[in-house]
Amino acid sequence: MILDFTSPPPLDFMNIFDPYSEEWSKIKCLGPSPQNHLWGTSAVSDSCLYIYGKCSIYGKHGLKSLYQYNTDSNEWTLLWSQPSQQEGPDATWGCGMVFYSGDRLLLFGGKHEWWRKECTNEHHVFDLNQSEFSA
Repeated sequence: MILDFTSPPPLDFMNIFDPYSEEWSKIKCLGPSPQNHLWGTSAVSDSCLYIYGKCSIYGKHGLKSLYQYNTDSNEWTLLWSQPSQQEGPDATWGCGMVFYSGDRLLLFGGKHEWWRKECTNEHHVFDLNQSEFSA
């Protein structure tokens, strides 16, 4: 399955490609959908896509949020955001994220400001059961 996130925000509808039937279909998504993110990152598990974002396409800096999209239920869930939840990573440009250990996301690297040459080697773990980050 391939998800197309090119539609303008909010992501209430998505295009999905089924490689078995070789056809695209448009589906309605449930839940609070994220804004489109620039310089963000994503990771996947068996049935979920995770998106961590830095900046909206409208230039709203400091957007720090983590969303989950469940492909079985077609539902978005906001897992974490700042400033409502204070503990967590600074928003980073060009960071990476992977799903591991069955219930964790590892967010790593990137830059705090896109124009600077220095990259960070910071890493943060998001526990999906506790809904919190740790360094």
